[in-house]
Amino acid sequence: MKNFPFAIVLIIGAISSSCEGNKDLIAYEPYTGPMRILTNAEIEHSDSAIVRGRMITPKLYDFSSGDRELPKGGYLEFYDLYGQITATLRSDYGYYTIEDETWRIEGNVVLKNAESGETLYTEQLYWKPKDGNVYTDKFVRIENGDEILTGTGLTAKQDFSSYVIKEPQGTFILEEL
Repeated sequence: MKNFPFAIVLIIGAISSSCEGNKDLIAYEPYTGPMRILTNAEIEHSDSAIVRGRMITPKLYDFSSGDRELPKGGYLEFYDLYGQITATLRSDYGYYTIEDETWRIEGNVVLKNAESGETLYTEQLYWKPKDGNVYTDKFVRIENGDEILTGTGLTAKQDFSSYVIKEPQGTFILEEL
């Protein structure tokens, strides 16, 4: 019994030294995945109690940073002050970065003005909800009835009521004044 306290100290020492050796084997990395996943989400954006937009997406990821991802794309409607749809936007993928308050929208991007019917087709578009503008440096195709405009790069209002193609291409029909 005299050696009993010594035996306990020896056992505790052996256990703690064996645990300490395993600390180097365990590497913890912070979780960077979504904090919340919404399925079949429908989100309305309002300003002064007036609905200004509605987003529908099969899946939405919210990250702790404030960023958002639409891994399966989505559909967005823009509304005027009277609740009428001014434009629609559809894509295969979207990612919102809180730092610069910009959506990067990719894959089969289609932006359509509800009034004029003018439709923009591109593979990538950036949208700044705060200032209501969209832009791209990629190839664009704009259809309006039987007219087709193409080019590289574009800036436009989010409702696609006005736009500028940076490098227009193709054949253009000019009307005499």
